[in-house]
Amino acid sequence: MKEIVSSEAMLIIGLGNKERKYEKTRHNAGHLFADFLNCFSGEKGIKTNCFMNQSGGEVLRILGRHSHSGRTLRFTSGSSRQGLDDLRGRTPMKNAFDPPPASLREALRAGVLGFDPNDDFVIVHDDMDIPLGKFKISFGVSASGHKGVLSIIEELGTRDFWRIRIGVAPHHYNHHEQKAEDFVLNDFNPEELEELQRVFERIVKNPIFKGI
Repeated sequence: MKEIVSSEAMLIIGLGNKERKYEKTRHNAGHLFADFLNCFSGEKGIKTNCFMNQSGGEVLRILGRHSHSGRTLRFTSGSSRQGLDDLRGRTPMKNAFDPPPASLREALRAGVLGFDPNDDFVIVHDDMDIPLGKFKISFGVSASGHKGVLSIIEELGTRDFWRIRIGVAPHHYNHHEQKAEDFVLNDFNPEELEELQRVFERIVKNPIFKGI
């Protein structure tokens, strides 16, 4: 098993849909986690319901608290090229680039995200096979049908990266009544968002985020 990553050089990619109408959907759990990290301080904790009250903003967010040098990237699920195009002109990059890189792999190699391709990065995304309130951290596993993860695996030519799989399936969900790919486009209700925040608080206590 690969060693836990160092938070001194860590790119955190939260997957989701960029359209505002999908902002609080189950499929946007990765984006919501990225927003949560922007409110998080290991010393002071977080503001109550902070990540739930955000409404967009920069696509790339730099975490400058304490000595942590990681970055969060809200990435459009299912289309790496679209995600990179969305970054161009709206995000403070380490280096200017024109035309934009055609893939996440090229962006990492060019250094435009401020990270070396050999640095560790973490993909954060929703998972309908995991109940709401739970999460799993894994390395080097298959996409398991998640189109956003599959897109990144295809772009990088490897699945050797960390993933945080956030459970979004409520206890009452019945896959016979509604397909998972349709159900994940439903909004979280207020109680579920509170539960999601508690999950996020547990995630950042994992050694993978040591030093935040």
